[in-house]
Order: sequence, then C-alpha cells, then structure tokens
Amino acid sequence: DRSSLQTMQTLLEALRDHCLGNNIRKLAIPRLGTGYDQLEWLFVKDILEQVFSNCEITITAYSTR
Repeated sequence: DRSSLQTMQTLLEALRDHCLGNNIRKLAIPRLGTGYDQLEWLFVKDILEQVFSNCEITITAYSTR
C-alpha cells in the first residue's frame, strides 16, 4: 500500500534525525513494517537504504522468525 510506504519513509526519516541528533552510530531494528502492516521487506529495505544513505550509521535488521 502506497500510503503505508510513505508512512514508513516518514518514520525512517524521523529515526535518522533522532540518531543523528543523539550521536547514535549503531542501530539494530526488526524488519519494520513486515508484521502487522504486511509490507514487503524489499520495499522497506530500499526506503531504509535511501533514507540512511548519507549517514555513517550501521544498521542491522533482524527477522524475528
């Protein structure tokens, strides 16, 4: 769903800004949006990579399954 992907982009931009503002350099997250929201991980991953592309933040995404 396009609106859910737009919401995900907004969420990830806020997360990036929070990390940069608080000097966070490593981040471990679940595969956001793939559970209840049922988004495809490849789409979410593309947004994640785009949003964090110019940051020196190491991100580890893990699956709970």
